Amino acid sequence: MTTFLAWSIVATLVAIACIAVPLMRRKEGHAPIAALVTALFLPVAVVLGYVTVSDYPWSSPRDVNGWASMGDAYLAQGHFAQARDAYRQAMNLGDADDDMIMAYVEAAVLTDSSALQGEPGNLIDEVLKRNSRHAKALWYGGIRSLGLGDVETAKSRWRQLLDLSPPPEVRKLLEQQLAALDAPTATDSSANIQAGEGAVSVRVRIAPELAGKVTPGATLFLIARAPGASGPPLAVVRRSPAELPLELVISDADRMAPGESLATLAAIQLTARLTNSGDAKAAIGDVYGETTWRSGPPSGQPTEIFIDKVIQ
Repeated sequence: MTTFLAWSIVATLVAIACIAVPLMRRKEGHAPIAALVTALFLPVAVVLGYVTVSDYPWSSPRDVNGWASMGDAYLAQGHFAQARDAYRQAMNLGDADDDMIMAYVEAAVLTDSSALQGEPGNLIDEVLKRNSRHAKALWYGGIRSLGLGDVETAKSRWRQLLDLSPPPEVRKLLEQQLAALDAPTATDSSANIQAGEGAVSVRVRIAPELAGKVTPGATLFLIARAPGASGPPLAVVRRSPAELPLELVISDADRMAPGESLATLAAIQLTARLTNSGDAKAAIGDVYGETTWRSGPPSGQPTEIFIDKVIQ
């Protein structure tokens, strides 16, 4: 970076010389004044222009507060991935407090909501062990618990958050979600639960030639999305690949966040993905299979997903 700055200064001085010197030689009119303005304005314009378009971290590489402030700025501007990375840098440099950790978690989730099933989700649990009344940890902790199918923990965390007197709009959302979770639902222990009840039964198998790519510490994710939709998934189930082949159910209890119910969809895109990293975010080398479930008369059989592809 030092070399770049040195050459930038040289280039700026050359530009000033090319413009200002000929003007200085002309004594008539406003030429001398124009030369002076050029010499003063051009360096300022160069610096302001570069700072505006550059994403270089001008704070000290070892400045924890500088990285945290950069994360705050990126988050406020909606640049969630950059905010996540800045907060991570701050956390790597020193003992991060719970607020900074949750700022990182929030940025990570806003970048990819499935991150709650990975390291950011584990950080939420650690924060709540230290401070069971941390508002942001309770909110995202409830969403994480829903994603893991632990409805009771989700309700407990959101009720604790209600006790902290959140803003009216947050209180209203929490009360709506708790009412939905407390509403009585029909249960069906058979293998074929229909999407009209907000759940789909799935059988997952893996191609023998890909089984060797899966390590003992790998994780299986079953992901549900509306067909053609981008962004975060509607619901995610996390299981051990040691159970393969297996049958499981994905339902509204597995939703990543409050929103559209699986029961309202005529079709659901289902992806089964095995990752050795344990991270919910797709990565090169992961193996996966996918299919589309469509509503209709009960078939008596679960939807089949065959894992036979590799992310390149």
